[in-house]
Amino acid sequence: MSRIYTHELTEKHWVDVHYNYTPGEPDQPYDSNGEPGTQGSPATVEITAIRCLCTDPNGNFHNVDILPYIEVCDELNTWDLEEKILESHED
Repeated sequence: MSRIYTHELTEKHWVDVHYNYTPGEPDQPYDSNGEPGTQGSPATVEITAIRCLCTDPNGNFHNVDILPYIEVCDELNTWDLEEKILESHED
């Protein structure tokens, strides 16, 4: 199920981060019969789109997915975004 996290870049600029969230599973050293259990897994986030409102030369607004054009930068680092989203699920 796709979810949306709004990330503020500046006071007047923000992006909507579309993502899929998979909750983690706790360690289960033993099952109910006392047999060896399963190793847990951490929660994960997969960013599927980062959308923002942009204007064209004619002043028309367009909702654009900028994820394909992003490389690691100070303002919009996808690794940091994933961490912030995971933290928001822990709250």
